[in-house]
Amino acid sequence: MKKSSAQLQFNELIPESHESNKIRINSKNMKTAWKEAEEKYRQIVDNSLDGLYIVQNFKIKFCNLKLAEIFGYNNQGELIDFPMKKLVAPTNWETVEQQISLMVSGEQDVTHYEFRGLKKDGTEIDIETLGSKITYQGKPAIQGTFRDITQRKLTEEAFQKSEKRYRILFESASDAIYILNAEGLILDVNLAGCLLHGLGRQEIIDKNILEFIHEEYAELAREDLPAVLNGEITLYETSLRTHENIKTPVEIRSRKVHYSGEVSLLFYVRDISDQVKVGESFLESQRALSNFMSNLPGMAYRCLNDENCTMKFVSNRSINLTGYAPDDFINNKKIAFAKIIHPDFKEYIAGEKENSLKNKLPYRLEYKIITAGGDEKWVWEQGRGVFSESDDLLALEGIITDISQLKETEIALRESEKRFRSLIENVPNIAVQGYDINHNIFFWNKASEKFFGYNQSEAIGNKLEPLIYPKYSQEKIAREIDNWIKNGKEIPTGERSLLHKDGSTFEAHSSHVMLKNKPEKPEFYCLNIDVTELNKAKKNLQKSLYKLKRALEGTIRALMSAVEMRDPYTAGHQNGVAKLACAIAKELDFSDDQIEGLRVACLLHDIGNLNIPAEILNKPGRLSDLEYTLLKTHPQFGFEILRTISFPWPVAQMVLQHHEKLDGSGYPQGLSGDQIIREARIITVADVVEPISSHRPYRPALGIEKALDVIEEGKGTLFDPEIVDVCVKLFTEKGFKFDPVKGH
Repeated sequence: MKKSSAQLQFNELIPESHESNKIRINSKNMKTAWKEAEEKYRQIVDNSLDGLYIVQNFKIKFCNLKLAEIFGYNNQGELIDFPMKKLVAPTNWETVEQQISLMVSGEQDVTHYEFRGLKKDGTEIDIETLGSKITYQGKPAIQGTFRDITQRKLTEEAFQKSEKRYRILFESASDAIYILNAEGLILDVNLAGCLLHGLGRQEIIDKNILEFIHEEYAELAREDLPAVLNGEITLYETSLRTHENIKTPVEIRSRKVHYSGEVSLLFYVRDISDQVKVGESFLESQRALSNFMSNLPGMAYRCLNDENCTMKFVSNRSINLTGYAPDDFINNKKIAFAKIIHPDFKEYIAGEKENSLKNKLPYRLEYKIITAGGDEKWVWEQGRGVFSESDDLLALEGIITDISQLKETEIALRESEKRFRSLIENVPNIAVQGYDINHNIFFWNKASEKFFGYNQSEAIGNKLEPLIYPKYSQEKIAREIDNWIKNGKEIPTGERSLLHKDGSTFEAHSSHVMLKNKPEKPEFYCLNIDVTELNKAKKNLQKSLYKLKRALEGTIRALMSAVEMRDPYTAGHQNGVAKLACAIAKELDFSDDQIEGLRVACLLHDIGNLNIPAEILNKPGRLSDLEYTLLKTHPQFGFEILRTISFPWPVAQMVLQHHEKLDGSGYPQGLSGDQIIREARIITVADVVEPISSHRPYRPALGIEKALDVIEEGKGTLFDPEIVDVCVKLFTEKGFKFDPVKGH
């Protein structure tokens, strides 16, 4: 049994919530977790039976809907910055003003008194208030509760005037009411009290109130009862028991009255079971939110939109990201966050935020910071503005993560692409011309200058056919190119007569290829090899392509190694998925090029795990809901890593979609049916079969039969039926087996 007061309950809720540390995350599932926590808190405030307030400078700075209803206002918004004086009857204002002044001056810390309130329509009501002094936004203020005790006052007056009227009010009260003598014996109890205990009136009267206190609180109640009976404690929380010994949490308000000529005690007892449940639920949500914040891969924040990025909340991950503790940033205590932003990026950040806030859109930024140790780090930030109902910008909220490793990978990949471009630019005896959908040339390598006699400035921007083909074949070639672009009919590869600037012709082996680096803007290349140097050129080309493939394979191996270092099971998993997926694709008559693209995507499909904490990847047990929500972000992070790489296949899309399901129940986009590319549907099936049939840190292998049962069960709903049939056939009829993994 504990001592309590309305103001103590309010202290636990309002200060922290009013300076709310809400963090919004671009992940949809992250947002859901936060909203659930926020909704539970809001229910506490919105469902309070008392009016809740914060008063500063004699004005209302915060209130809930119940307070507005008490005074006859439609919503709490009407009372923000509303003069306290207008809620008090003129005859009572001097008393209220004096109590507020005593609190603000520090002469007293807690206040408890009654006054006549003034409703919006001018009606006067009786109000009981409990308040305590706080600091709100850096200035003294009072927080507390208003309770409409008009009915209670009427009940007391009616009791004094008429026993009959008293009995009607007494019995119809929703709260349980007890009348006790000075020793704690129950002299009378109303119907609500009888219902609370499940007993008849005569079974309660003449018994001591302590007999109805639940046994867990009986000893403490026995110690506190004298103070309650003497009026020293007017608000009390405990738990009563029913006749079946069921515990019911209650709030007791006491008042001395005259009853049958003697001074007695009136107990108003309210069942607060629902409030206790809401409070427990809120605390659990806060704990869950705290755990979730601790597991985020970056630093969550809430700050002002000022030149210092003045932080009002910073999560514990700031020490890992910046080298500074969260408290170092709060109100710029040790350093302003803006001070650690690399000078080269400040103008860019300001511009991006301004544009996003103007349109009330999220902002996404990449920039460098300088850590406490003087190191430079690349970070990725996503955030958005928090606006009031009147569209005033209150704060910025978001998350900042370390992408230094991703940047290094990106730079390495760009260098690899530059080397590829340089290789094509300088490859001898292969004239390469790049042209667009309108046949206009945009790329002309050095060999083209040698073959055709035109330098780059003369060639780029002109039509392809007049520059390299004899007049008699130009129209035919143009039709072939158009038919290829529009209908996909390939241009025949072979020897052709080509035209030199001086009018002479020569024979060359000619072919056309398409690169879809950007699906909306494909690039077309014409490759010509002088037949006279064919053998030599073949050897050089093979060497060049080998180097290119080695570079690509090396990059892929480097990325796989980065994932394997954090999760030893990923490498074997990715190889197994690749082997099965390629076998399925072969059965479905995929071309060799398509199968190669699928193989690359399989080897990289879990690259997004680089952004998942290792303790989650290697956890030897079932993941929590929050851990699983975080794990589900890996396809999006994998897509972000791979989307800038100029693969000749849609590798990034395969990686992004490899957890999508046919019925739309997958993630991260919830795609369904033909919205999911065929390669991703193959990876989805292979990505289910391999881990079920293989050993994992948290369980032994479940076997191929179990894996095939799972995909058969999801056939047509989760998985593509044709792909499932082919996969089952591979194992049951064609003897497909995964390669053994060393150590397992």
